[in-house]
Amino acid sequence: MIDAQSYFSVIIFNGLTLFLLITLLPFLSWTLETLPVSLSGQRGFSLRFYYKRAFQAGKYIFKTGLTFKEGICCVFVTLTLLALPSFSLSKPLFHTPFLAFWSDPLLIGTGLVLVRFYFLPAQSLLLLSGSFIVLLWTELLLMLLVPQLHNGALFHNNDALEFDASLNGVLTCSALALLLTAPAPFQEDIIKRPYNLKEFHQNNRVENKRKREFLVLFQAIWVIFLSDLMFPELCGKVGISALLTFLLRTFCIILICTFCSLAQTEKNIRYISLLLGLGLLFALAGRFTA
Repeated sequence: MIDAQSYFSVIIFNGLTLFLLITLLPFLSWTLETLPVSLSGQRGFSLRFYYKRAFQAGKYIFKTGLTFKEGICCVFVTLTLLALPSFSLSKPLFHTPFLAFWSDPLLIGTGLVLVRFYFLPAQSLLLLSGSFIVLLWTELLLMLLVPQLHNGALFHNNDALEFDASLNGVLTCSALALLLTAPAPFQEDIIKRPYNLKEFHQNNRVENKRKREFLVLFQAIWVIFLSDLMFPELCGKVGISALLTFLLRTFCIILICTFCSLAQTEKNIRYISLLLGLGLLFALAGRFTA
């Protein structure tokens, strides 16, 4: 019989966890955007500005509703937010089979890449194909290295997995390859300078404004997904240590994104191929030594 008091405390802790996670999303987006600007000697927007944009995005949802494309993007982002472990102040209240099914790197990554396609459709058909290939390659390497891996085991049931050097190497190479293939979009990427009068008139300013405000949430979700993929062994902690490791993991991903952006290594086929090949070597080494 479940103790009603403990059940109520789990609900409170899960609600607090979700509130803290949503509160941290604009902060992660601000750090991702501001760090490369600050390192290049310029001044970016204030943190208050990003929280204002996130609030405006929520205000649009409740006031004006969503378009069909925005609704699909919100579904993918919400599922990802619920499926990823991120951090937990207490044990999760529910772990439904559907969320366990969605807690797969291939499904989560494909959903987020499709959301990215909504923000930057001009870039993305080749990028969409490349990202799907990287995610599929990651799935094949995990099946080769950990045949017993089932849906949700990597993120939620990782106590059953043995995180050795081979598995960590595969996940690190895959996360870095995905980061280079589909870098996190920035606010300035959404609005391009029009080169003629036709492009100027085709620019939908209202839609671009909404995209920039929703982008604050997507950037943070993308960083969280990459951090959970690269450091899944740190996702099983509970309490304040879980929050601290979450901040450390996400900050490491933001530092890597900043370095790749400043070094202009993003979308470089040679580096991506090198990382995928290195991931295959890790997988084969782990398979043969098992």
